[in-house]
Amino acid sequence: MNEPVHFARKAGRPKAQAKETTRTNDPERTMANILEVAMTEFAEKGLAGARIDEIAAATQTSKRMI
Repeated sequence: MNEPVHFARKAGRPKAQAKETTRTNDPERTMANILEVAMTEFAEKGLAGARIDEIAAATQTSKRMI
């Protein structure tokens, strides 16, 4: 009953390669990076034009993190 379930892979699709970059938990560096990118985003686009999505993408964090 507790046997693992294996699904057949579709032929022709290569298996995703693991990223070689290692993530580190450095809250101070993450916060500094978010602030730097956010200041640039708001300076270039203003309050009405700046987007959290862009900041999150540039800092490789989630919108919730910001």
